[in-house]
Amino acid sequence: MANSGLGRRFDHRRWGTWTILLFAWSLIWSAGASVTENTDGGIGSAWVWGTVAVWSLFSKLVVMRVLRFAIDRVRFVTFHDFLRLTGVSCLSLGLTLPLAVAFGQSVAVVSVMECGLVWATMMALSAWPRAWKEWRRWRCAPGDRTRVLIWGCSGAEERLLRSLHQHPENRYHVVGLIGGSADEIGVRVGGVPIVATVKDWKATAVRLGVDELFVVSGTQVGDAIRRASDEASAIKVKLQVLPSYHQLLSGDVHVTPRPVSIEDLLQRKSIELHSDVLSDWIDGRRVLITGAAGSIGSEIVRQILAFQPEQVILVDRSEHGIYQLRQEHGEADRVVSCLADASSRTRMAEVFSRYRPHIVFHAAAYKHVPILEDFPQEAVKNIVGSTAAVARAAERSGVESLVLVSTDKAVAPTSVMGACKRIAERYLQAIADQSPCRMVAVRFGNVLDSAGSVVPRFREQIAKGEPITVTDPRMTRFFMTIPEAAQLVLHAGAMGSGGEIFVLRMGQPVRIVDLARELIRLSGLVPDVDVPIRFCGLRPGEKLEEQLADENEMLGPTSHPEIDVVQTSPLPDSSFCDKAEMLIAAANDSGEDGLVERITQLVPEFQTAGHRKQGCLAAACFSRIAN
Repeated sequence: MANSGLGRRFDHRRWGTWTILLFAWSLIWSAGASVTENTDGGIGSAWVWGTVAVWSLFSKLVVMRVLRFAIDRVRFVTFHDFLRLTGVSCLSLGLTLPLAVAFGQSVAVVSVMECGLVWATMMALSAWPRAWKEWRRWRCAPGDRTRVLIWGCSGAEERLLRSLHQHPENRYHVVGLIGGSADEIGVRVGGVPIVATVKDWKATAVRLGVDELFVVSGTQVGDAIRRASDEASAIKVKLQVLPSYHQLLSGDVHVTPRPVSIEDLLQRKSIELHSDVLSDWIDGRRVLITGAAGSIGSEIVRQILAFQPEQVILVDRSEHGIYQLRQEHGEADRVVSCLADASSRTRMAEVFSRYRPHIVFHAAAYKHVPILEDFPQEAVKNIVGSTAAVARAAERSGVESLVLVSTDKAVAPTSVMGACKRIAERYLQAIADQSPCRMVAVRFGNVLDSAGSVVPRFREQIAKGEPITVTDPRMTRFFMTIPEAAQLVLHAGAMGSGGEIFVLRMGQPVRIVDLARELIRLSGLVPDVDVPIRFCGLRPGEKLEEQLADENEMLGPTSHPEIDVVQTSPLPDSSFCDKAEMLIAAANDSGEDGLVERITQLVPEFQTAGHRKQGCLAAACFSRIAN
């Protein structure tokens, strides 16, 4: 229903609609006049009833005209239109009722009845053409359609079902929904019944001849999808994943169903972005991202550009990375790319002085644990040195917010990389109280499918027909997707007041060997038959399990249900910054001699290679036995 149809040429549909309405209107007033006794005589009664009836009709036309309400545009009728229709009826009744009451109780009663009948008639006229059209399209759709079950019956699944019904020319026929409990069986959602629960859906799928099972991305946790994938394979049903409406709006996904992926098996329910909060924080601001060409940095850039920043400054030391950023985002006024090393204080001072950012995301850092074990000097310069350089440049240029991207390897670190990240976290905490800039850190686990992570390596080994190599059968890691990591960084920056460390509620850790087996299955192969798995033992700096907080830290809730804040006690003081500066100077001047010992002085909980030697030998022995 859109603009009013009054004053335009009537076609046959409008003529039929108005004819029915006028008939309903005249019927109720004629019936009221004929069955109601009136002591004033026939002529007086006719005049009274006619006056009120004409005034009732006139008031409806006036209200519909003023509110720009039409009764003939039924193609796009929605619940909002029904609410407007109710408002039109009530307002016109309010204009008619005082006159009706003045002529007597009988006239007032008939006025109310007439309003209700006309309202019901208009509701019916608005609804039935669309319902008839959709029913005919559904009935006339090709008969050889794929029979589908939809997993779930929440709002996301209802929107999917509605979309399938609105486009029956597709090849899918939804035969039922899978609910959460037996009490829901028989309930209809959009005309389709809930036919089974998650525990017994297989038997129902076989009975109904189901070909495919639809899952809306982000509505189910990884364990549930993993079980559904195994159960669907057992009964020869194809599991398909469809994007959610949030993913469709982001423009990063295809609308066609796709096979289940490793991301679906690991993901938790999608994080809901508080877009109003982020919009208030980002819109109209200049935002700088270091490490902008990396997996996390590049996703942060994409999500920030979904808002309305004044300018986005992309900083990276990789020439090829800057080239790729320019290919993706161009060199428009809103996006500027800058080739620079974040660990260079002089270069950072130049960049910050030139662009004067309001918000900074510091994502530049090395991340490969075994490599940095061999080159602690580079780890200190790249991780600690860059954090100090960016933080000091931010203070001098008047930056409002600085967000450091950290890692769970900073908790009880066993590697040089983790210890350097821990120093970077404490460096920010040490200066946060005295700094006008809001400085916070974000800590999360392994990022799924990021450059150099286990999933690309496993895929490469499978493609080459090589055995998959896993360090230890007991090794577990927390995983999150690249978009989740970027969202966490954005939310932390918006929530933080200064000095906090935020972590994502990442669910249960995943065994790496289970991850490898799932990836083999998703490739259409059989684990330990088509693709063997070999255990090679822990590498330098690695540990079997990661954690999100150590024994001196507690996790507390925040305003976001999926994000916790690390409550550290005691916080480091300004003397910690002096010691960190000495560590950076040692890395720049004297190289690697004594550097690990200096790191241990700043991070007493850091377990160096000597402390880990016995544990690594035991793990290697266990790996050989398991192999």
